[in-house]
Amino acid sequence: MKTFFKILATLIVLLLALMFILPIIFEDRIEELARAEINKNVNAKVDFEDIDLSLLRNFPNFSLGIDGLSVVGKGVFEDDTLALVQSIAVSLDLFSVFRGDTYEVSGITIDKPRIKVLILDNGAANYDISLAGEPDTDEPESEGSTAFNLRLKRLAITGGTLIYIDKESGIEVFASGLETGLSGDLSADLTTLHLSTRIEKLTVNSEGVNYLTNSRLRYKADIKADLKNEIYTLGQNELALNELQLKFDGSVSYIPEGMNLALTFSAPQNNFKSLLSLVPAVYAKDFEGIETKGDFSFSGNVKGVYTDEKLPSFNLSMNVKNGYFKYPDLPKAVDNISIEATVTNPGGTADATQVNITAFELSLGGNPLSARMKIKTPVSDPDIDGKIKGEVDLAGVKDFYPLDAGDELSGLFVFDLTLLGKLSYIEKEQYDKFIALGSMLVKGLTYNSSAFSQPVSITDAQLNFSPQYIDLVSFKMKAGSSDLSARGKIENYLAYIFSDGTLKVSLTSSSKYFNVDEIMAGTDVNEETPAAEETQSDAEADGTDEAWQVPEKIDFTMRAAFGKLIYDNLEMNNVSGTIVLRDETLHLKNLKSEIIGGQMTVNGTYSTNAASQPKVNFNFGLKNIDIASSYDNFALVRTYMPVAKKTQGRLSAGFTFNTSLDNEMMPVYESLNGKGQL
Repeated sequence: MKTFFKILATLIVLLLALMFILPIIFEDRIEELARAEINKNVNAKVDFEDIDLSLLRNFPNFSLGIDGLSVVGKGVFEDDTLALVQSIAVSLDLFSVFRGDTYEVSGITIDKPRIKVLILDNGAANYDISLAGEPDTDEPESEGSTAFNLRLKRLAITGGTLIYIDKESGIEVFASGLETGLSGDLSADLTTLHLSTRIEKLTVNSEGVNYLTNSRLRYKADIKADLKNEIYTLGQNELALNELQLKFDGSVSYIPEGMNLALTFSAPQNNFKSLLSLVPAVYAKDFEGIETKGDFSFSGNVKGVYTDEKLPSFNLSMNVKNGYFKYPDLPKAVDNISIEATVTNPGGTADATQVNITAFELSLGGNPLSARMKIKTPVSDPDIDGKIKGEVDLAGVKDFYPLDAGDELSGLFVFDLTLLGKLSYIEKEQYDKFIALGSMLVKGLTYNSSAFSQPVSITDAQLNFSPQYIDLVSFKMKAGSSDLSARGKIENYLAYIFSDGTLKVSLTSSSKYFNVDEIMAGTDVNEETPAAEETQSDAEADGTDEAWQVPEKIDFTMRAAFGKLIYDNLEMNNVSGTIVLRDETLHLKNLKSEIIGGQMTVNGTYSTNAASQPKVNFNFGLKNIDIASSYDNFALVRTYMPVAKKTQGRLSAGFTFNTSLDNEMMPVYESLNGKGQL
């Protein structure tokens, strides 16, 4: 009997030793196989720093850890990072492997993931990395085969960042500080899922407009899930966006043609301050101390089938009565706030949506502002009925809104605009059927801010509206010792705002003296929108920047004449020329200036039209340039011709070059072509 126990004890010790030693012995081999197998099955470069295996750390659970996981694209997404994950920890119940066909995962924790989803204009997506596999034969399982079941108890994401850029639809989402917890038995037919999500900073941008900026989002819900029939019923749930709380009831079910939705939602707390928290400028300044009054209600529902071609019916309504808010240390309030708005769709297509803002009124420290807007058939032919009117004494803004320290604002801003008619009337040049009348007037505006080294003043600016165009009658600005005047027309603005039209701008500008260095001195060039911050951070994570893209749907022409222009300490006199933005290409046409004792002429293009890399094609002409002065003014001369510092005389030259540019706006040298004469 003693011998038996000795053998048993030896086996236990040996088993424990093997549990400790085997993962160490085979760890390198497992890492090598994992890399090879994963990269054989995806159209991406997948790598990781380390794989850690352990049978003892959480015994009887088997632990798998992956550190420094990265997924980088190939082809058109070459060097574009889809995912960077600091660590992934998986805990598997070891005994479930021996019990049968259900493998029980105690938990998966994903720490500090950074996910970037990019969809190009042509619909290509960087997450589509799976390789084409064998076709499904739908053959029935053999009698002896066993179905594979996975029971997941808990999924957690900590410190996550999500970047979603859809160039096809113009939607961008930036989320940081993402924390998510999901628990429940995902292998059961019927279960309750417990979901908790928090995002510390959420920015949502559509077509260049931020609808949310650095907002906080929290969502907590118990979801009754019929996983077999794919029916999900919302139980206790809370959604909070900044201070606005929403409640959802209903169900979501998946059917062969799409999703069947039956949802109602409302704001359980009728507090005007919660609605006010969605205004970024207000929420960012002393929000907790703001005094508020007024009633607020919000409700809606969604009912029907949602597919790629069909929308369910939905309606939303919002109402604010007697709204009021006042900052604690300021003498005046924003009051008499009244909002009545609905968005409805009977179901079918997005073109059946109607937006009706019957009232939007408020008083800005005694300055009245009112607006109304109704839009029908927004997709096929926007039918618009709107009016906005107001007058603001800018000197009084400091009485109801806290300006930054050192900021000063004065002047008068008056606007009155009426729109009535269908967009098709404009497109068919039936201007007599469309009403677009009004004006915007700025008088004596002065803005002094710590962001600028010099106060900016607009002595006079006037925009007149008509169905055909916006007429910039006058624009006169001074910034320190610099001056700028402009006039021109903005055409096709309604088609640009309400449909997919191209905005046409034609301006003529002039200045006697314009010192760019003086204006930009003291500005924080790193101050960016949340979207730009996330984009920059993502570029740093990928090790790349992004070259400037010439905007689409812009046809811009400016003819400029400057008596003296100073930029980067370079003084240019009698500067004239034309700048054109068209078809995603920047054109410089006959740009002339007197510079360092001679003359310079520039013609050329910078294009991002249908190209993976920007392309430039420039022609430079130099005449009678002082050689010694060129050393002091041009970094290129200091780098490639340092002898110019000790050279007397003048030079004339003409040269052309064309090249592709990389993401740092530097030439791709294998694509560089050029010629010239000296």
